Amino acid sequence: MEEKKVYLYLGILLFLDALLIFSLSNILSIETYKIETFGYMGFNEFTFRSIFLFLHFCNALLLFVFSKDFLKRPSDALFCTLLFLLLPGVNLDIIMFLKGQVIIFFPLLLCLLQQKNQKIPYWLLAIMAILDKSFSLVFLALIFYGISKKDTFLILSSLGFFALNMYLFGLNIGGYPRGYFIDTSAYLLFLFSPLVFLYFLYVLYRFINTQNKPLIWYISITTLCFILLLSLRQKVDIPSFTPLLIVSLPLMTKLYFCGLRVRLPQFRMRYKAPFIITFIVLLAFTFGLFFSKPLMLLRDTILFASQSYETPL
Repeated sequence: MEEKKVYLYLGILLFLDALLIFSLSNILSIETYKIETFGYMGFNEFTFRSIFLFLHFCNALLLFVFSKDFLKRPSDALFCTLLFLLLPGVNLDIIMFLKGQVIIFFPLLLCLLQQKNQKIPYWLLAIMAILDKSFSLVFLALIFYGISKKDTFLILSSLGFFALNMYLFGLNIGGYPRGYFIDTSAYLLFLFSPLVFLYFLYVLYRFINTQNKPLIWYISITTLCFILLLSLRQKVDIPSFTPLLIVSLPLMTKLYFCGLRVRLPQFRMRYKAPFIITFIVLLAFTFGLFFSKPLMLLRDTILFASQSYETPL
């Protein structure tokens, strides 16, 4: 696929996504406490919506630019961006106006700058350290990444930023132990959709023995291990940490196309079949999220998003 066509398809894809989101945002209401909180900062409801939608499209563009250099072909980067726009967890953040878009933005920007310049932007780490507790896992990942690269300065600076982040926000680890492993695993299955999540686990495993592991692998594996281990004893703040897993999408795309292209064309159908099924499931999840209000007419019970609609049914 020519590069100009890729950019054209990317523009069409983002336009259709924007059209769908803006049409849906007209029938969604934002929780009162969020409006009051941002009202003190001078933001009205329209500005609040616009910021989240702008971050969503920035994340899509950042992912495309990163994937364009990370993957073999521009069309692969387009596929990775499409996968991002279809993920249920990403769309849920948009519908419910959660902070996941902010959490996705900074690690993507970090990985992009590191890939472009071949060095860590420490000024960005300083911003992340004072912004949100979720970035503590990024600093842990950078410590392991620094150990693999034998970069003492990166290890020490990441420890310092991690300590600063813990001092400002902390992690609520305590109380009576109670397992939430099944609940957490179910949410992760929903975040990616079941088949994509299983492939995500397979991708992380496949890259363990790779000699030069990319930074996105360290962020993904650190986040996943932290979430699953902590869920064995207490409830995890899912919206704060799971968005960090999104940076693994280029890894998944790379492994899929590498496995597909080493096969002769006549033997690729068996490899494409799981992808087609996964794509259909993703579309079904996305359809269910974006059109949950009309679906409420089909059943007597109230769906999870009912409180976000302006007009009660």
